[in-house]
Amino acid sequence: MRPILVLHTDGGQLDRATMPRELSERFELTADELTEMLPSGNQRRFDNRVGWSITHLAQAELLERPRRG
Repeated sequence: MRPILVLHTDGGQLDRATMPRELSERFELTADELTEMLPSGNQRRFDNRVGWSITHLAQAELLERPRRG
C-alpha cells in the first residue's frame, strides 16, 4: 500500500489504470509477474492486488476518490 501512497505525494490525480503501470515500472516486474492470473482466471493477480490496495486506502481515508475509477 505504501508505494501507492508514494505515487500520490505530489497531490496529483492518477486513474486506476495508470497506477499498475507506474508500480510495475518502479518495481521492475517481469512479464510473467504481470500476466500471472488469479486461480479464477478472470483477472491478473497484480491488477487485483493494486485494486484492493486502493480500496483499503480509500476506506481508511488515506486516498480520496474524487470520481469513479
